[in-house]
Amino acid sequence: MEAQLGEGPFEEVFHLLRLIYVKDKPQADLYSEFLNRIYAKKELPEPGSNFLDELTTYVDLYDSLFIARDYLDAEDGTPDARYHTLMEAMVTYFTASEWKACILSFAKRFDKSDLYAFALRLEKVYLDLWVRGVRKDERYGIYTKILRNIQDSQSPADAIDAMTPNLKAIEDACRISGFYGAGYAKYLLVRAEIVSSELDHPRHFYVRSVEHVLPQNPGQSSAWMDTFTDEERKQLVNTAGNLVLLSKSKNSSASNKNFGEKKDKYLKPRVSDFPRSMEVLGYNAWTPDVVKERTEQFAKTVLSDP
Repeated sequence: MEAQLGEGPFEEVFHLLRLIYVKDKPQADLYSEFLNRIYAKKELPEPGSNFLDELTTYVDLYDSLFIARDYLDAEDGTPDARYHTLMEAMVTYFTASEWKACILSFAKRFDKSDLYAFALRLEKVYLDLWVRGVRKDERYGIYTKILRNIQDSQSPADAIDAMTPNLKAIEDACRISGFYGAGYAKYLLVRAEIVSSELDHPRHFYVRSVEHVLPQNPGQSSAWMDTFTDEERKQLVNTAGNLVLLSKSKNSSASNKNFGEKKDKYLKPRVSDFPRSMEVLGYNAWTPDVVKERTEQFAKTVLSDP
């Protein structure tokens, strides 16, 4: 089983199982948690073959949900492009892993029924906690409540409806002037690319870097200084509307060029993998109004269902 998943993911399965079984934050090391809080309870798997059978089930689920991401594929092997694309982004860019326990528990309880809808709602729960900077202990409380709801729900819809993320908090986080420096910025930028994609096949968004269209440090004699006042540059340079994703490495000297030259010679070959970022190439000028409009559009559409 370790060879199937790899050493790191296999170890993660045990941490996720601990959360699924105990539905509480850890009080000791992983071995003690299994010994005293799992194996000691009659309603949970006993050590030995019973636990190994259970472990096999969860390892296969983990593989299909998060690594192969083929859990929702059609019987003829046609991939579910929406699930593939969204789950790859979540696995790649989410910085904590407790949410995976909820996906595993839901799949084991309800199989494939409404799993994509559950993943979409859970994604928003994670983002709500992320943008509000909720601490780990409080996060555990949220996820254990979700796990209990999965266990007690009579239908997939009941488990989904019980999750009520604060969508306004996420939208507001998309509008902040310091968006570029936020830990969640790259995921949300990738999420916007997913929303802008047709998804007729799975998309893989390999981000090399995040680029400012209006440079952070434009030359004093550049046209940027005429287009944006000092205050506008300060307020807008790190907003979501001024940011694009690059699939190739940065070139700091070229990234400070005036908009026309930067767009054609620098951005064009570097944003071709990202549909939202490519929209920049259609602008004739890059102005404060453009950046503000793009930021607002970003905030309003980034949580749209792919």
